[in-house]
Amino acid sequence: MELTRPMGQGRDRRDRRVVWHYKWERAQRDRRTLSAQIDRAQRVAHRAEPLKKQRFVKLIGQNVTLDEASIERARQAAGYKGYVTNIDSTIMDGHAAVASYHDLWKVEQSFRMAKSDLKARPVFHCLGRLSESAVLMIG
Repeated sequence: MELTRPMGQGRDRRDRRVVWHYKWERAQRDRRTLSAQIDRAQRVAHRAEPLKKQRFVKLIGQNVTLDEASIERARQAAGYKGYVTNIDSTIMDGHAAVASYHDLWKVEQSFRMAKSDLKARPVFHCLGRLSESAVLMIG
C-alpha cells in the first residue's frame, strides 16, 4: 500500500511517498508490545502506578483514563511499517523501495567492519626531529 502525505514544517514542508509493508512476525511483536503498554496504562488509570509518559493514557483535568481510540488505531496498525522515500513510483515501485531499505544492513555492516579494521591497526607516533621541523615550519 502506498500513499503521499505532507511532512516537515513551514518552508521545509514537502509531499513524501510512504510505502507500507506488512509482516506477520512484526504484527506478533507489535501485539505483545501493545498488550504490555495497555497493561501499564491500565495500572496508571487505576492509580496503581505513577503517571509518567505512558502511551494510551488520556489526562483530562485530574481524571486519568485509557485512550480507547488510540489503542484501536495502534491495533489496526500492528504489523505495518512505513518506508518514506522521495523516489517517484515511476522510477521504483513499492516492493523495490522496501527491498532497498532491507539491503541497508549490508552497507552498515561494511562500515562496521571498516571501523573495526582501523581499531586493530597500531598507530605509531614519530617523535624527535620530525616534530621539531614541524614546529619550526609553523613558527
